[in-house]
Amino acid sequence: MYTHLKTAKIKLWIILAVAFAFLFYNIPQTFAQTTDATKAYLLDEDIILYNENSQPVATLKKNNIFFMTETEQGKHYLIQYGDRLLHTSDSIQVTNVDDSSIENNINTGISYSDPVTFEKATSVFSVNNPDLEVAIIEPGQILSIYQEQKDAYQFFLGNRLVQIPKDAAIVKEDYDLSEEQIDSEEKNELDENEAEDPIHQENKVEELQEEDENGVVTEESPDPDNNVVNGQVVEEDTKVSNSEPISITANSTLNKSAILSEPKFNHFFKAIGINTPVYINRGGETVQVGNLVSGQEYVIISQIDGFLRINYGNGFGYVRTSANIVPSDGSSIKNKNNGLVNKGRTIQAKQNVVIYDNTSGSLVPFGELALEETYPTVMQTSKDWFQVLFGGRIGYVYKPHLIVQVDNSDAFFQPYYSNTPIYINQAGKTVKVGDLKQNQEFSIVGQDSSFVKIQYGNGIAYVRKSHISASDGKSIKNHSTAPYVNNGRVVRAKIDMPVYDNTSGSLVEFGRIDKDQEYITVMETSTYWIQVNLGGRIGYIYKPHAKIEFSSADKYFRPLGENVDIILNEQGKNIVVGKLSNEQEFPILSQIDGFVRIQYGNGFAYVRTDSIYPSNGGTIKNINPGRKNSKDQFRTARIVPIYDNTSGSLVEFAALEPGQSYHIIRQTSADWYEVSVGNRIGYVYRPWVEMGPIIKETLYGLTFQEMLNIQLNQSPQTDAKYRAFVSANYIDSNNIVIANSLNVRGGASATYWALGKLSYGQKVEIIGTVNSSDRNDPVWYEIRYTPTWKNASPDDVAYYLNPNNFDQDNFQFLVLSETAKLDATEVNNKILADKGILKGKASVFIEAAMMYGVNEIYLMSHAFLETGNGKSELANGVIYNGQVVYNMYGVGAYDNCAKDCGAKFAYDNQWFTPEAAIFGAAKFVSTNYLSNTVFKQDTLYKMRWNPVQPWHQYATDIGWASKQVKNIQRIYDLLDTYTLTFDIPVYK
Repeated sequence: MYTHLKTAKIKLWIILAVAFAFLFYNIPQTFAQTTDATKAYLLDEDIILYNENSQPVATLKKNNIFFMTETEQGKHYLIQYGDRLLHTSDSIQVTNVDDSSIENNINTGISYSDPVTFEKATSVFSVNNPDLEVAIIEPGQILSIYQEQKDAYQFFLGNRLVQIPKDAAIVKEDYDLSEEQIDSEEKNELDENEAEDPIHQENKVEELQEEDENGVVTEESPDPDNNVVNGQVVEEDTKVSNSEPISITANSTLNKSAILSEPKFNHFFKAIGINTPVYINRGGETVQVGNLVSGQEYVIISQIDGFLRINYGNGFGYVRTSANIVPSDGSSIKNKNNGLVNKGRTIQAKQNVVIYDNTSGSLVPFGELALEETYPTVMQTSKDWFQVLFGGRIGYVYKPHLIVQVDNSDAFFQPYYSNTPIYINQAGKTVKVGDLKQNQEFSIVGQDSSFVKIQYGNGIAYVRKSHISASDGKSIKNHSTAPYVNNGRVVRAKIDMPVYDNTSGSLVEFGRIDKDQEYITVMETSTYWIQVNLGGRIGYIYKPHAKIEFSSADKYFRPLGENVDIILNEQGKNIVVGKLSNEQEFPILSQIDGFVRIQYGNGFAYVRTDSIYPSNGGTIKNINPGRKNSKDQFRTARIVPIYDNTSGSLVEFAALEPGQSYHIIRQTSADWYEVSVGNRIGYVYRPWVEMGPIIKETLYGLTFQEMLNIQLNQSPQTDAKYRAFVSANYIDSNNIVIANSLNVRGGASATYWALGKLSYGQKVEIIGTVNSSDRNDPVWYEIRYTPTWKNASPDDVAYYLNPNNFDQDNFQFLVLSETAKLDATEVNNKILADKGILKGKASVFIEAAMMYGVNEIYLMSHAFLETGNGKSELANGVIYNGQVVYNMYGVGAYDNCAKDCGAKFAYDNQWFTPEAAIFGAAKFVSTNYLSNTVFKQDTLYKMRWNPVQPWHQYATDIGWASKQVKNIQRIYDLLDTYTLTFDIPVYK
C-alpha cells in the first residue's frame, strides 16, 4: 500500500524538524521519565491526552485497550500518538490486562508520510473493526500518517494501528508559510542562502521527461562516460540543467540543498523507510509507479539534482534523494543484473505486485509495481513466475497477480475480471451479450488492435484485450473444433444464463449469456440440458433458464420444471385453471404469439411457450383416441390431480385448480371419472370432486321486503290478465270518466294497486257493480281493461323477484359473463342449421363471446328473438347511406322507426358484415350490462331486477327473465357438452 505521494515544501520541513526536536528533548522531567515496560491497559473511563504544552489533543474512548507507559512518579501515562508522545492527566481509571494475545505495534523505525489536518473533531476507528470508535481527535490537530488506504488514513495510537476516514482530514500538500511565520533572524539566514543558490527564478526547471511507449525516458541520454560500464557506475556531473526532473513553482524558491546538506550517493543506496516511492514522468506528470522495500539496496545509474536514477523496465525510474534512503556499498545485493535484457512478454499489474529476490532460497521482497502498471520481462521462468529487472537487480513476479498482454502469436487467453464482458457488433453498435468467467481459458479466432475474437454461436464476438491475459490453453478440457457449426435450436436467455463445463464431473461455470439474448445451440443432450459452443469450448445450458423457440413443425411439447400453468382467457383476463406436470408431453393444437393451444374440456386452453420446450411426443401412451365429453361435469373444491394409468401405476400428468368445472367422458367405476386433458385420457378420483354445475351466491344486504318495496316503486309491468275496478264516484251515467285522471285498481278499494290510469272523457265498459268498505268510495265498478302491459300486482312482483321460487339451476341465474365453452361444429350442426343468415356462424358467436365475456348461447338466443331466427330484414342487410349494414340484435331499432333507426345505429358502428354485427352486439351488451363495473348485471335475473342499481334495468316485464329461460334452455338441451355457472341472489 502506498504512502502519500506528495511531500511538504522545504520551509515546513525545517519548522517541523525543529518542532519535533523540541517535543522529544524538552518534555518536563516527570513526563520523560518512564518505566521500562509498556503495558496494555483497559480504559475504565474516557481519557484525555495532552501535548507538552498541556493542551488537549485527543480523547481515548472507554472500554478500549491501548499500550501505555507509566511514569516513575506514577502520576501520568505516556502514549504513542503517530510520531510523537502524549501524556494523560493525573489519576486516570485504567486496568492492566494480559497483553500476551494483543498485538503491540512497537516500531521505532516507522516512516511517516505528510501530515493531515483535522478542521473539526474527528472520530478514530479500529482497523480490525471499522465500526468501533476508539478515540476522538480535537479540532485543528495535525497528525503524520503511517499509510494511506483507499478510504482511510492509518496511524499508530497507543501502539495500536487505527484509522480515520479520508473525508475527515485535509492533506497538507502545499505549506506556503508566510514571512510573518519566520522570525527575522531565520529570514535573514534564508535570504543569504537564497543569494548563494545557483538556481534563479528565471531558470525554470522542467518536470521529469516523459517516457516513450517502451518506458524509455526521451530526454537526451547522458554522456556514455557517465553510464554503467562493466557494472561500475561513474559519477556524473550533478550540475542542474533545464532537463533535470524537478520543478520550481511560484511558491518554492529555495533548493533544499541550500539549507540542509544531503548525503553523497555513489554507486548504491539503501531504502530505510517503508514503501519508498519510485517515479516516472508520464504525460507531463510525475507518476508514482512503484516502491522500494526498506532494508534493500539498489544500483544507481546516475544522479540528477534531487533524484537518483535507477533501472525501471526498459528505462529509468526516479527516487528522491530526500526520501528515506541512505548511501550504501551494495554488499547485500546477491541478484545484481550483469547483462540480462528484457526479451519476454509485457505484463500488467492486476494489483500492487511484489518483486522478489530468490537467491537465498526464500522469496525476499525488494520492490513493488503499482496497480495497472505495464512492465517488460526478461522471460517466463515457470508456469507461475516471470523474471524482471528492477533497480539494477534480477527479480521475479507472480503470474496470478499479472495480466500477460496478448500478442498476435497467442491462441488462448484468460479473463482476469470475475465477469469479463463479451461484445458483438449489432447494426453498427457494440452490444454486450454475455460474460466470460475469471481464470477460465478460451480460444482466440482472430484479433484486431483492441479486441480478440472468439466463437459465439455461429458467429464471432469480441473481448477487450485490456480485460484479458494471454495463456497457453492447457486447462481447457472441453475444446470444440473451430469453426464449430451449430445446428440446434435457437434459445433466448430468460436470465443471465450460465454456461457450464462438465468434463470434471462437476458443473463449472465458464461463461454466461445475457438475459434476452438469443443463442444457437448444438443439440439437446437430455431432458434438462442443451449443448452449446462458446469461446471454442463445448458447454451446457439448463433448459429452465432458456426460452426455446418453437417452429411451425413442432407438434408436441414438454413442461420446463414443475407445475406449468394451464390458462383460460375469460373476459380478457388470463385465468390459471390448472397445471401440467414436469417431464410430461402434450400435443399442440396450434400456436399463437407466445402460447400454444391445448385441448381443455370442450374447448382449448393456453400454455406459455417460455415455460415449455418442443418434444417429439414419444412418451405419450394415453393419447385420446376420439372419446367425447358427456353433459355431466364436476366441480373442484381442492387441487385435483389427473392420472395416467397406462403403465399400471397412477402417474400424475396434470391437475385442476380449486373452483373449476370440468366435463367427464364417463364414470368408469365407483371411484373414478374418465376425462380428457391436453388430448390425453386421464382419471379423476370421484371423492375429490362434486358433480353438477357451479353454484355461487351473492349477498345483497337487503331484506326481501326492502327489495320488493324498491322494485314496486319502479312500476314493474306484466302482460298477465287481472280484474279491473274504478270508483263509481268518477263515472257518470253515460259511463264516461269525469275525473282528470282515474286509477284503475286491481280490487274494489283504494288500497289495491293501480293497474293503470284512465283519462277524462274516456268511456268504460262496466261489467258489474261491487260494494266496497271504503267510506269515501262505497261503490265500485268492475270494468273491462285490456291494455297488453299493465302494472303488476305486488304478489306477482314478489313471486318473480323471489329466487326461492325457482330451482338453483334455473337459467335466469346463469352467469352470462362466462362462456359456455361450446364446440363450434356441434353448434353449427344442432343449433344454427336452420337459422338463415346465422347459419354456420358458430365460430363467430364463440369468438365474440370469448372476446367480450358473454355467454354465447345467450348471444344466439337473443339474436334468434330479434331476427326471427335469422330471417329479418335488418339481419340480412339493408342499405343506409349507400352502404349495406347489418343489425342482428335490433340495437337502436325503436318501435316508431325500427328499420331506419336500427340501420343508422349499425352504420354509425360500422357493422358492414354479419360478423361485425355479432361482435358489435356482444360488445354492446357486455359494456352496458354484463361486464359493466357499476351495474354488474351478468345474469338474466340481475338484468331484470338489478339489486345494486334498481333504476338501471334491461326490461320492465316481471316475467322477462323467465321467458328468456325457455329459449336458452331449449338450446342447451340440443348440446352434449357445455359448462354452467349459476349465481343465486341471497336476501336477509
